[in-house]
Amino acid sequence: MYPKPRAMQLAKAAKAVVPAIAVDVADVNALKTAPIVAITPDEKEIPVTAAIQTTPLGNGANVAMVPNNSSSVVGTTGVKQTAQHAGNARHLPQTASALPLIVLLGLGFISVAFGLMVFGKHASASAV
Repeated sequence: MYPKPRAMQLAKAAKAVVPAIAVDVADVNALKTAPIVAITPDEKEIPVTAAIQTTPLGNGANVAMVPNNSSSVVGTTGVKQTAQHAGNARHLPQTASALPLIVLLGLGFISVAFGLMVFGKHASASAV
């Protein structure tokens, strides 16, 4: 829930329906009974029941399921997704970089170089 001015900003920026508190309240107890509205991306105020589903769809529709042999996915909203979106739900994007591996290899090479320097000094001192 957002105050109405902030909900208007968020709805416009996200181009989505955002729930908002219809009146300004300062008391926490009054917040529990404050009326709720939905703000559309074009900054219109509509009833929240018309824009946002507030009740569960039925037995099990609010449980996220990813079937193995099906071409659709039923999510927590009960809305079926196409096979294109279902593939995206199964795999996370690859956002990690190889920088930690490069740093670790660099430190390893530096330690090997120091080891060879120390071993080279001991080998040349014993040869003399």
